[in-house]
Amino acid sequence: MDTVDCSSLLAGIESIEVEPIGKKFVHRFPAEALEKIRSKDLDVILRFGFNILSGDILTAARYGVWSYHHDDNDFYRGGPPHFWELVEKSPLSGVILQVLTEELDGGLVLCKSLFTTEQTTSASVNRYTPYWGSTDMVIRKLNELHRCGWDYVKAKSIPNSPYQGKRKIYRTPTNSEMKGWLGPLILKKAVEYPFRKKTVQHWKIAVRTGHQLLFEFRLMWTSLTFVGLSLRKTTSGLIRSRSSIKESAGRFSTTITIQNAALELHAPKSRPMAR
Repeated sequence: MDTVDCSSLLAGIESIEVEPIGKKFVHRFPAEALEKIRSKDLDVILRFGFNILSGDILTAARYGVWSYHHDDNDFYRGGPPHFWELVEKSPLSGVILQVLTEELDGGLVLCKSLFTTEQTTSASVNRYTPYWGSTDMVIRKLNELHRCGWDYVKAKSIPNSPYQGKRKIYRTPTNSEMKGWLGPLILKKAVEYPFRKKTVQHWKIAVRTGHQLLFEFRLMWTSLTFVGLSLRKTTSGLIRSRSSIKESAGRFSTTITIQNAALELHAPKSRPMAR
């Protein structure tokens, strides 16, 4: 993925330049920068740069510093993103949005997504789907924070689990590690290349007859509250859906009946476009 300069899009927004304090992997903010940031009374700080942040900057915003970690923090802490999954042949590559703490990749995990690891030797190829598939995490959690409050966001966070990684901290691979990983792969491809066969893609379509359900879902609802969504009755059992649409008081009302439970979805009535 190419680097894009977004400075023109942020030209009208106040900004400050910060020279972090620290060496190697850890960065701290100087006192004058912290004072300016605290004066803005921010709810959230989003981290998209620097190394490992430490110190008072982590508490400079009301709800902390939010940061992406492009790996599953239960198995991979450190970096590079989505590289070691290829080396260790992990079937899944993860992304989390976390609230940073002093512990590396050990903060409050607001949400997590897992993606199939690509069958490739390119970390860039393996990053493509997780990077794009996680772009909505920040706006989704900010929306929850705005509508429902911080206690709700914390209650919906991912519970902590023991770290299961093979290394305490993953780092950029050395030349010897790269040779140990790529050497056998290159040798295997070189041996198989003269005996390769042409491949043809095949599509298989199955037709099912009868009325037996492929899947059965069971529900146990106790309460449900969403904007524009109301639960009229609670129940448990097999899903049996029936929908109807009606118009009342300038709104369309869609009722989806699930056995004895009914959900109502309301949307404003659309207006014809002027010609």
